[in-house]
Amino acid sequence: MNQLEFSPEVEIAREKLDTQLADLFQLRPIPAVAMKIMKACREPDVKVRQLVQMIECDTTISARILSVVNSSVYGYSREVISISQAVVVMGFKNLSELAVSIASEKVFSEGDVACEPRQKLYEHSLGCAAISRLLANKPEFLADAGSAFLAGMLHDVGKLILFDVAPNSYTEMQSTGDCLNRVQQEQTLFGIDHTQLGAKFGDTWGLPPAINLAIANHHSELDPSADPLSRVTRLANELAKNWGVGPVCDHTCCSETKAWTDSCGKEELEQLQAQANEQFGELRALMTG
Repeated sequence: MNQLEFSPEVEIAREKLDTQLADLFQLRPIPAVAMKIMKACREPDVKVRQLVQMIECDTTISARILSVVNSSVYGYSREVISISQAVVVMGFKNLSELAVSIASEKVFSEGDVACEPRQKLYEHSLGCAAISRLLANKPEFLADAGSAFLAGMLHDVGKLILFDVAPNSYTEMQSTGDCLNRVQQEQTLFGIDHTQLGAKFGDTWGLPPAINLAIANHHSELDPSADPLSRVTRLANELAKNWGVGPVCDHTCCSETKAWTDSCGKEELEQLQAQANEQFGELRALMTG
């Protein structure tokens, strides 16, 4: 049996996860302005002016929204110079999802434990988000691009809770464990895994059910009839690792990923990988600057 199972840290972590889960979620609240924006975008009578005022109240989020919208990730032909214009160009839903994605940087960076692994996790999530957005418009998926970006950003958010409750043991698992069996290892050690924690996290934040489902499914075996957002998120997670888009490099893939890459031409894959690396580099500079 894995020696980590017998560490006092893991035993304490299991107790916290079993009895104090709601409190643990409260330790990593998403910034209030992002929640207000997301809630407002679900209201049928929300006005552009109201949404603009909410976003402009947070100068960091508003500045980064304009930076990201004008990057190669979105590729608009004309420069977007104001939040009012961004709302019109992007629409309420896409803008709210981008705001939550930008605000999530604070969620990843909060805390004094496992700082380096959490930073690596955030950069991997940026890579996954970039690839998810690229995949979303492909005819075999046709997922919503804004939702794909947000699901890619937050697919591993459940790992933050495990870093919080067992920073030493979980950091060791991440660096030495078998990635193919890591979800099962989490279940064995903690009685819950990061996909389940992530979906619960998203539900607590009030994220759309489709996002939470994609978070829950990003390590599940999926067939072509599964919802497109889950398929995109799962594929993007593995491609980010296989292609080294971000700090995580791991050349293993599931059968669905292999089948998809085998169905693509070499030139198409190389072009997609180059786009993903370019957009990841740009996003990293914009989102963490």
